[in-house]
Amino acid sequence: KSLEATGAEHIKLNLGTKAGNLLSAPFTALQLPVDVIIAGPPCPPWSAQGKRAGTKDDRANAFIRVLEWIIYFIRYGGLLMCILENVMGILHSCGGAEPAMDKILRILRMFAPEFLWRVDVLCARDYLLPQTRKRVFLRGLRGTLATAVPAPLPPFGQRHIRDVLGKFPCTPRLSLTM
Repeated sequence: KSLEATGAEHIKLNLGTKAGNLLSAPFTALQLPVDVIIAGPPCPPWSAQGKRAGTKDDRANAFIRVLEWIIYFIRYGGLLMCILENVMGILHSCGGAEPAMDKILRILRMFAPEFLWRVDVLCARDYLLPQTRKRVFLRGLRGTLATAVPAPLPPFGQRHIRDVLGKFPCTPRLSLTM
């Protein structure tokens, strides 16, 4: 299908450094209706590789903004479902504080009671992705569509990174930027 045939040429997003900033895009600039949101907001605030500062990390603001958009689209944009992906750290407490996912679910249930919510941990390797990382998926579904958010698909296979990369030679460690 061509892009024009999908109707995607009419989608207007104000994202990125060239077209705008997610954090400064006003709600009035968002095009309605929106049926589905699928996003993977930045994970460094909760990543083992990041600062583990949770919402005290400025990079968490993009995740929070996506949550605001979800609530807005549930209320005013006819949102039917959403999927947010993040790292395992979002499920754990940072410095004795409440785990971010617990807080997120509490806020979503308070401000979007018309949605059902489910959190699943899935291993990318089990879904033919050439990596072994576990990821957290927060999925929401409008309550008028079902009585519960369905379970994720069962694992359907694995493949090794070599299956994707082919027979490229290894990069010598000394040639890497330090």
